[in-house]
Amino acid sequence: MYNEWDPEEEARRRRTRARRRAKERRRRRNRRIAATVALLAILLVAVLVIRHHQKSALPEEPAASAAVTERSSPAVTAPAEESAKAASTEEAIEASSVSAYASLLASGYSFSETDETAVLSEVSSTIGAASESGPLTDQAVTMDEAKASALASSKAAGFSGAENDYVASPNAILIDADTNEVVAERDGTARIYPASMTKVMTILVAAEHLSSEDALSDTVTISQEVCDESYVTGSSYVGFAVGDSVRVEDLFYGAILPSGADAAIALADYIAGSEEAFAELMNEKAQELGIGEATHFTNCVGTYAADHYTTARDMAVIMKAAAENDFCRQVLSTHTYTIPGTQGTPAGFDLSNWFLRKIEDKDTNGTVLCGKTGYVQEAGNCAVSFLEGDDGKHYICVTARAWDGWRCIYDQVALYARYVGTGTSQ
Repeated sequence: MYNEWDPEEEARRRRTRARRRAKERRRRRNRRIAATVALLAILLVAVLVIRHHQKSALPEEPAASAAVTERSSPAVTAPAEESAKAASTEEAIEASSVSAYASLLASGYSFSETDETAVLSEVSSTIGAASESGPLTDQAVTMDEAKASALASSKAAGFSGAENDYVASPNAILIDADTNEVVAERDGTARIYPASMTKVMTILVAAEHLSSEDALSDTVTISQEVCDESYVTGSSYVGFAVGDSVRVEDLFYGAILPSGADAAIALADYIAGSEEAFAELMNEKAQELGIGEATHFTNCVGTYAADHYTTARDMAVIMKAAAENDFCRQVLSTHTYTIPGTQGTPAGFDLSNWFLRKIEDKDTNGTVLCGKTGYVQEAGNCAVSFLEGDDGKHYICVTARAWDGWRCIYDQVALYARYVGTGTSQ
């Protein structure tokens, strides 16, 4: 039995949630202000301590200073001096540690190259190639030319080129997630369109803005606008009907496993009141992660827009943050999930993460734990994944602008198979 939808009750609940979110935002803002003030105070102490040590290191003045020293009792002054010196050293170390940590947070995730980083040469393809101003480039190449170029580039990097042992995606990166070092990369800082890889950021932001774990049991009523946008844009969808009452937790799984636009938009509406307001939260998160210069979101679905873009490196940053969030990692690693019956679909919805199911039997030198694919015409086929290697380490792989879905998967397999647990000397 389903309760009849009451617009006034729904509006009241929305206002209550809005007030709760506003209160939570004020609380977080006040916490940030307090932390900043505390950090400044610690830094000031560090400066004073350093100056104190500099003064102590100066040569002693003759006469008066010496006379005072002679008249003082060594048995009394020595312990006091030692105690003061120890306290100063402790303060300096603490201030230095806090400063280093603050610097790390401010820089977000910074992936770095090493002497062992494998740099794959570029391939001739213009699928989803974008200039800084947004428009796509218009110098098209044939599929045969693109494949020949990809094979040549991959062989130069040590791939065999036999069967699927090459990387066709014009943009690709493999990150050692434990050290933040780039293992292999091809044009990883160029602008790409993320398509439905966007939804990794969507669930990360949504999870971080839940009022509590209990909020996962809240229900959301699917609106006409949610359904309309899903169908008009031609996006993937779960299949909710107008008026369906769906748990917030189910919206997370609906957004990832079948890449449901209806679930993502309903989740955004629940968290921020509108998709536009939610996109602002996504951009705030990008700034927090240190990727705001090269990443910008206009929607929570991945629908193409000139101003909706990222890079392979930045997408790896987003996946790393999501994998470090327990609930997001659980959602992104789920192979199958069932949403209970709704008013529009009494039988419920059986969902599958087809990327995980397609890659699980491939030789990747490990186990792909999390994954999200994406496709719009302007972006080509793209994917981001998180793998636990047989070497016990963790890796993140992003590939973009492949010419079909299976090629995208084979590119990820090729990168994992060649570099995981072996470095570049395989």
